[in-house]
Amino acid sequence: MEKKKTKVGFISLGCSKNLMDTEVMLGELNSAGYEITPEETEADIIILNTCSFIKDAKTEAVDNILDIAWLKDNASLKGLIVCGCLVQRYGEEILSEFPEVDAILSVGAIHEIADAVKAVENGEKYVSVKPPEQASMGGDRIVTTPEHYAYMKIAEGCDNRCTYCAIPNIRGKFRSRPMEDLIKEAKDMEKLGVRELILVAQDTTRYGQDLYGEYKLAELIHSISEQTYIPWIRVLYCYPDKITEELLDEFKNNERLVKYIDIPIQHINDDVLKKMNRHGGKEAIVSSIKKLRGISPYMTIRSTVIVGFPGETEEQFSELLAYLKEARFDRLGVFEYSKEEGTPAEKFKGQVSKEKKAERYKAVTEQQAEIVDELNAEKEGQIVKVLIEGYDPVSESYYSRSYADAPEIDGKIYITGAPKNAFSPGDFADVKIYASVDCDLVAEIYSGSKHKRKI
Repeated sequence: MEKKKTKVGFISLGCSKNLMDTEVMLGELNSAGYEITPEETEADIIILNTCSFIKDAKTEAVDNILDIAWLKDNASLKGLIVCGCLVQRYGEEILSEFPEVDAILSVGAIHEIADAVKAVENGEKYVSVKPPEQASMGGDRIVTTPEHYAYMKIAEGCDNRCTYCAIPNIRGKFRSRPMEDLIKEAKDMEKLGVRELILVAQDTTRYGQDLYGEYKLAELIHSISEQTYIPWIRVLYCYPDKITEELLDEFKNNERLVKYIDIPIQHINDDVLKKMNRHGGKEAIVSSIKKLRGISPYMTIRSTVIVGFPGETEEQFSELLAYLKEARFDRLGVFEYSKEEGTPAEKFKGQVSKEKKAERYKAVTEQQAEIVDELNAEKEGQIVKVLIEGYDPVSESYYSRSYADAPEIDGKIYITGAPKNAFSPGDFADVKIYASVDCDLVAEIYSGSKHKRKI
């Protein structure tokens, strides 16, 4: 009689870069003959790939460990493996804190996942905590995103050493993947039917500096465009001091590089930026945003800021608030400063109170909500190309994204009036926007010929 395959379930927390580590582990387990199940209650072993970037991420990881541990007592679960950033930060401390955990793998040990599962099958503990640089980059993976889009990690680690950030300690030094490997992976994604390829790294704009002695992001995008027919290419996690003229030219001239950029600024006051160890300062931020806006009136810019950084004065916060009002970012993520152990900022004087951070967070988010409402109102009447994501039977509408919307983090465009079987996920359509609801837009299919599509 054939031996029953062990069923393995996965839970992946955190960012898209972490998700790709999960996809690589899925690929390795699939090759090793394990059965992957999406149902946690059916799994023999569950693998939790964790994030620990900030306090909330660590809390989420701990909550998931406890939830999965409950399945060991109340379902068929026999083993729990914890991987990723939390293990890289805390190592074997996790085993002492959570005896329910059967194995741990750090970021540097993810390629040992099949060995860890085998050990847990045999009732053994498995521990592997290695430096992050020891894990090879890339590898065959099982793509877990919807078929029409996929992420591609072009580099790993970070050398920027922002004083508030634990990422360099978790992910190690910056390492680019060879361009030929990335082009091959892009071709593989195209064969899978991917319509949107999203380039990610801790710092995408630094891509190539370590391998080729200069920034090569623009060349990479150009090469992918030349060697594939993927309609949309999107780039996230750019730094304002590394926006090169070559990259600006690529945005201007490459129609398949969507007019969208994610460029975290974190603050605008030079003294705060210096304490954060953010390179380039206010001048680099203002200059880069101005150049990007100059490419096209439809250029969509997403950014993030931190409020309540140690020592941030009322005047410095007011400067940030005033700049955000002037810059009118299309998308903005706002974070209260999180005091992270092992980072230089942890020991900075002038820690801002929890109440003050919450007050400043509220001020920024309320102002940004007004800006988004104004920007969305301006979009009414525009004709845009959208990528169909699916159909919502409750609202009887399709939901989609335009070039201006990155998956998972931005809004959607809901399409009313179209027949239920008119589209499939991954189809493109032209729509005319006629309303906005919160951060989302509402549109109808556009079939006219009098007006050329604007975007």
